[in-house]
Amino acid sequence: MPSIVQMFQWQPITLSLMAIQILIFIYQFVKKVPASSFCEQYERIVVYHEYWRVLTGSFSHLHPLHILFNMMSLWNLGFLEWPFVLGIVSYIRVSFLLLVCDAIADVSIRYILIRFFRWSDQATQWHAGYSGVLFGLMSLSAIVEPGAMSFFGLPIPSWLVPIVYLVILGLIPGISFVGHLAGIVIGFLIGLGAFRWFDNYLLICTAFWFFVAVIASAKTTTDLPLGCIHIIDPDEMEREERNVTIVNGVVVQNPSPGGAASAADESA
Repeated sequence: MPSIVQMFQWQPITLSLMAIQILIFIYQFVKKVPASSFCEQYERIVVYHEYWRVLTGSFSHLHPLHILFNMMSLWNLGFLEWPFVLGIVSYIRVSFLLLVCDAIADVSIRYILIRFFRWSDQATQWHAGYSGVLFGLMSLSAIVEPGAMSFFGLPIPSWLVPIVYLVILGLIPGISFVGHLAGIVIGFLIGLGAFRWFDNYLLICTAFWFFVAVIASAKTTTDLPLGCIHIIDPDEMEREERNVTIVNGVVVQNPSPGGAASAADESA
């Protein structure tokens, strides 16, 4: 068992994630930011294209106990980051996969519940927290470090632990059963090698486009001061292309429908 000092040295990403989420919670608590401003919701993501909620919802928490239990779980699962378990790079890759895939699985499950089971309330349920990723890490740890665990004195297989927690939490009103279930499914899939093809190159590319989608959706659906970013409307681009002509290798802006001909005559 490593010392406390070694654990701090071996878990820099875990500590960074904890610090980010704690600071976000303090800001939201002090500023009294309403939950609807940052939580995830099927309708807001799918219908209104507020993709940024995948990020803000995962890194935000609703009350002190919520973040306390999640940060304790995150720290306990930080052993996955140790160099002789997954290592820092693989831990980053797994955490990002869980963050994105958990959101996709969550939306997919809710779509099925809404479309085929008529559970329309799933479209408007707010949920937040890092629990989906944590349940995924818990499921992954059961495969990486198999064995038995004591649950209130009862030994159970480690792979069963996240499922037991899911059932217990499902009995508590206001807990996102779907979000936790999605995390468990993705965590087991990662542990069983379903994402072995997702290498560091794909991580960089996917992370880049993920953050592009987050920033673009924040630009178009919020009032955040993102004036330095310009989202091009395809219709606007098509209109601009129709108003541009290349004359003798020079790009000419057409002032009118007959502008191209006038510019050509002048060049002649």
